[in-house]
Amino acid sequence: ETRATAISFGHPIDVTRSQPDFAALSVARAWLGEHRSSVSHLYQRIREVRGMNYGDYAYIEAFPRGMFQFFPDPNVGRRSQIFEVWIRPVVPVNAHMALRIAIHELDRLIREGMSKEDFERTRGYLMKNVYVMTATQNQQLGYALDSRWYGIGEFTGYMRDRLANLTLDDVNRAIRAHLSAKNLSVVIV
Repeated sequence: ETRATAISFGHPIDVTRSQPDFAALSVARAWLGEHRSSVSHLYQRIREVRGMNYGDYAYIEAFPRGMFQFFPDPNVGRRSQIFEVWIRPVVPVNAHMALRIAIHELDRLIREGMSKEDFERTRGYLMKNVYVMTATQNQQLGYALDSRWYGIGEFTGYMRDRLANLTLDDVNRAIRAHLSAKNLSVVIV
């Protein structure tokens, strides 16, 4: 038997795939906490530097069943979304510190923005990763249904075009406009 704590925190956002800031927030999300990625910022600060837990992830879309897969299921369109950070599992005695570190890093991202190097590296990663997200016929069909729901073009082309035209200023402006390190809903189980 293992004792562990799961932490989730975040807030609602008014950005869906149909809004202009979706691609910019996707870059910020991937840099802060790409799901199941060891290169994300929170992963480095909480797991690699301190060895406090297994995974530190950030989301700008709901991710049901996230513990069982690498990518969110397609065909789960929503009229509103969430910004959410998952930190898990954490030994209970370390939960408070892990939460403080994550909120500090989110606040720092909002205040200072992403660096040019981090922006370029993360955008390049997402330009390639969008193909992996839509590799199977089931995923392609699901994303096609999502795209119809959101009123956007074919997902892979839509995202690659949006990402290619992003600037660092676009991303940092979207971070400041849509993310907050205050008034967060926090759940610790």
